[in-house]
Amino acid sequence: MSAAPFATGELPSRTILAFSLTYYWDAGGLEWVEGTQPTAGVGTGLTDAELRATPVPVSGSVAVTGPLTDAQLRATPVPVSGTVVANPTGYITRLDEASSTITYVGQASPGTATAAASWSIKRLDSTSGLVVLYAAGTASFNQVWDNRAALAYS
Repeated sequence: MSAAPFATGELPSRTILAFSLTYYWDAGGLEWVEGTQPTAGVGTGLTDAELRATPVPVSGSVAVTGPLTDAQLRATPVPVSGTVVANPTGYITRLDEASSTITYVGQASPGTATAAASWSIKRLDSTSGLVVLYAAGTASFNQVWDNRAALAYS
C-alpha cells in the first residue's frame, strides 16, 4: 500500500478532489488505496445489482412500478385534530321565495329571533340574469328578517 493522499483522520474535500482521483476508498480495509476502483469485469463498471448488493433499510415504503396511485399516496392516514361541523359557517339559513324572480336569503346564529336586528340578508333577483344584492349594501349581521321585503338592497 502506498501513502494515502490524506493525513490520518482528514476527510477529502472539493479542493483536493483532482488529486484524489488516483485513489479509491477500500471499504473493507477502511483506507484510501492508490490505483483505480476495482470493477466487476474487465473493462466494465459496477452493475446496478452490484451497487445495490446491500439493501438500504426503508420503513413505510410502498412498492410501485409506475407513478404513485391515489391509494398509494394515501396509504398512511394523515392525523387531523379539531372539530368538523356540517355547517362550517355555524349559521341558520332562511329562504323566502317572494316571487318567481325574487328570493330572500337570511343567515343568523342559531336561535336568533326573526324580529332581532342580527340577520345578514341578501336578495336574489333573476329578472334578467342573477343579481345578488345585500340589505343596506352590506353582509353585516344587523338586519331584521321580518323586514326583508321593505329593506333597501345594493
